[in-house]
Amino acid sequence: MCQLNFIQLHGNETPEYCDSLISRVSLPIIKALKTDGQFCVGTLVQYSRTSYFLFDLDENDSRRPKNGALDRLWSEAAAVRRKGFDGRY
Repeated sequence: MCQLNFIQLHGNETPEYCDSLISRVSLPIIKALKTDGQFCVGTLVQYSRTSYFLFDLDENDSRRPKNGALDRLWSEAAAVRRKGFDGRY
């Protein structure tokens, strides 16, 4: 038997699935999100009970954030987290 401290998800898990999993296992969830040219920071609000985010960047993807966009992504994500996911983002 193994003792988990976190669960890290890298698929297409919905916010509802993450919430359900958190309720069942009482462990922090790390949700990986693909960040390409279509990624919207507002998506983070939907994962209100998720403990941590991992931004999955593909170095070879021509759509990945460029020219300071990655720094903006981190700043915007931090702003969403500070607001407590109350929907004001």
